[in-house]
Amino acid sequence: MRYENFLRNHFFKILALCLIILTADIFILTFGVLRLEKRAQNLKTTVEKGEEEIKKLETKAEEKEKEVKTFKESKEVIETLKNNIFLKRSQRFVDFQKEISRITREAGMESQKFGYKYTLVPKDTEKEAWKDSFVEVYMTLPLQGTYPQIKKLLSLLEESGHFITIEGIDIGQTTQGATLMDFKVGIKTYFVYDPNEDIIEEKK
Repeated sequence: MRYENFLRNHFFKILALCLIILTADIFILTFGVLRLEKRAQNLKTTVEKGEEEIKKLETKAEEKEKEVKTFKESKEVIETLKNNIFLKRSQRFVDFQKEISRITREAGMESQKFGYKYTLVPKDTEKEAWKDSFVEVYMTLPLQGTYPQIKKLLSLLEESGHFITIEGIDIGQTTQGATLMDFKVGIKTYFVYDPNEDIIEEKK
């Protein structure tokens, strides 16, 4: 009875106190949730920035790898040119002729006449890397063949490792059939000039 009378007499006070405690709990809980949300948002922002930085670093690493690969490939090309291509005419001309003969045979064509024109390309004094003068050799190949044979010949010339560039193409119809064509291709390559073996006019 004492407790019942106490509760009856102080009910509203107790209720008010409970409401105050409940309100305080809700406030504390809400404040804690807001702080957690803010911390989570900050953490998310930090993670996103970290991911962006990682992507940037990955991109830079890929670019560096490409640069290294390009440098290695360029170095290999330069070494190949230096050791196998930029040689004197007496050192490489026979191999060059054999390469042209191989290509024409592989394309299913034949040519008995090769026309040559030699021109001296002087060294460029303004470019330190260009230390040598060169002999420019322009070669004319008169051939006969079908369109697939001509296409294969041009492809083989482009793929050749003998530093061959295609300078001109002339195609005409023959009297030997509708599919057979007269075909003349002009190609060019270079040799290191040697005044002891090359007597050539300078290129204008």
